[in-house]
Amino acid sequence: MFIGFICNLLVARFTKFKYIFLTGQHNLYLAALLTVVLKALGLGNTITILIGSIILGFAAAIFPAIAQPYMRKITKNDEIAMGHYVTLAYALSGWIGSKVGNPEQSTEKLKLPGWLSIFKDYVVSVSISIGAFYYISAIAAGKEAVETLSGGVNWLVYPIFQAFTFTAALYIIITGVRMFLGEIVPAFVGISEKLIPNAKPALDCPVVFPYAPTATVIGFISAYIGGLLCMVIFAAMGVTVIIPVAIPYFFIGATAGVFGNATGGWKGAIAGGFVTGILIAVGPALLYPIMGKIGLSGTTFPETDFVAVGLVVYYLGKLFVR
Repeated sequence: MFIGFICNLLVARFTKFKYIFLTGQHNLYLAALLTVVLKALGLGNTITILIGSIILGFAAAIFPAIAQPYMRKITKNDEIAMGHYVTLAYALSGWIGSKVGNPEQSTEKLKLPGWLSIFKDYVVSVSISIGAFYYISAIAAGKEAVETLSGGVNWLVYPIFQAFTFTAALYIIITGVRMFLGEIVPAFVGISEKLIPNAKPALDCPVVFPYAPTATVIGFISAYIGGLLCMVIFAAMGVTVIIPVAIPYFFIGATAGVFGNATGGWKGAIAGGFVTGILIAVGPALLYPIMGKIGLSGTTFPETDFVAVGLVVYYLGKLFVR
């Protein structure tokens, strides 16, 4: 991870890919995946670190560039980039949106009838949609299981607390992102002028949430439906079943919804989120066997860029490593 970040700076300095990847945990995860895949090929520690660092450095600069055309449509400028390794799905979501909808029919301009207008407030829509998922889970688990998990809190009250806690956390994230953007862009002016000309910060996925809060909810719900559909299909086929966990599906699906909305309005948000939900179910299923070969059975990665890099490195490596 450390050497990979240095490589990222060098790539940004000497190539046309002027993006500096600042989402530290995602660089750590990709470094971990590359380590797993390269070790699965039987490589030693030194060569694993060397090759992994170079791949990480290029990935950190190139993947943000893939999503940047759609980031410009979202932010209406070219000052920040997407630093989240689901770039392939986000770019695909933006492309799909351009084919199925109209950006003028944005989720933020939807005219809802009567009492449904409360859903225009993303705090309300997130609370209700997440609350529905918690209640479905609570009913499926049963009273005894929920009250054991909650430490004695009534099993019908506990989902409300969890939904409000999640919504409050999201509100804090979006508020913090708005404050953060006001600081990071001016800070990068100095870096751009003195060290890496035209450098752009690649930031974590919540950076786009303030631009289309309603699209985040639509994208999440659409992605989760896609994940549930894949779960049923995988079970019917008798293959490894990928369970759509709500939290990663929220952040990935929500971001895909914003990308789809930027090019295709509410139709793009729905279509982009749904396709992304399928991709982050199919991808982990493809990567799963490789993880098992190194003793990490039961483990995989949902992010599309991780899957793409992992599969390419592993199967390309098998051609050269005996």
